[in-house]
Amino acid sequence: MVLLEVFFALTVLLFIITFFFYISRVREYSSIKSQYLIPIFIISLYAIFFANFRALTLEGIGASVNTILLSALSQLILLFSVFVFVKSFFLLEDKMLLEPLSRFTSKRGIDFKV
Repeated sequence: MVLLEVFFALTVLLFIITFFFYISRVREYSSIKSQYLIPIFIISLYAIFFANFRALTLEGIGASVNTILLSALSQLILLFSVFVFVKSFFLLEDKMLLEPLSRFTSKRGIDFKV
């Protein structure tokens, strides 16, 4: 049970770091350190999960409702963190804001004189 609680705390921490990374990418802040920290964190958590697969799944934690929910929630948060991290790299980089023409200019048209 202690391993499951530690795993849950680490997945919540990963989600918080990933969420702030996503926000920093949206606001176009430099987040180079997080860019390398998050994949290492994700790989480490998946390694912990697969190394302790029996202890972190239903077979090892018993049939308590609290432990089942904690296990499922930690796996869901880990999966969602990976999704948010990958999604943060596919944000639109170039944004152009074009102001619409005024009503007068659009009715009159543009005059080109040679």
